[in-house]
Amino acid sequence: MVRAPERLRTDAVWITLCVLGFGVAAAFARRYVSFHLGIPGHTGMAWIAVLVLGYLVTRRAGAGLGMGATAALLAEPLGVNEPFLQNLLAFGSAGLLLDLVFHLPRIRQWSLVGALLGGGLAHMAKFAVVAVMAADAGAGKNINVVGLEQAAVNHFIFGLAGGFAAALAFGSGNAVITRRKRVMRWARRLPGAR
Repeated sequence: MVRAPERLRTDAVWITLCVLGFGVAAAFARRYVSFHLGIPGHTGMAWIAVLVLGYLVTRRAGAGLGMGATAALLAEPLGVNEPFLQNLLAFGSAGLLLDLVFHLPRIRQWSLVGALLGGGLAHMAKFAVVAVMAADAGAGKNINVVGLEQAAVNHFIFGLAGGFAAALAFGSGNAVITRRKRVMRWARRLPGAR
């Protein structure tokens, strides 16, 4: 079945708006959502959840990288205290890893597994960028290895939590849409309905 060119343009506009919107939301979540836990990686729950949810909604190749690049462009103007290059590498690598995870053969079919794996690995990619940048700047030479390992585990766990939150939100949204469609079909069968 071939779609009309108008439908393809509409889909492209919709996907572009979703990618940009979720990228903006991820940047805002990175800057303004903090649970004040004092644990390394805890803020990732929010912005990773937004990136994963954006990918689950769009399901297009390159959506993760597009959302990551959009978030990186807005992070510094919003007041995230990292330089632009670090933001670009951190958000971009997280988005790219999301794209790669959701293109694994079996993962694409299961939203929960993909969301969990994608969230955990995307946050680990961000952690790797930050750790390499800190080591390159000389700030990492005094880091205790046990502390670094614990921070990596924390980032993975908070990434899993963000992926789970995204899968939960996506599943809830799908349930609401499915229920509404059923109600509308039922309402059309009522006497006097058009």
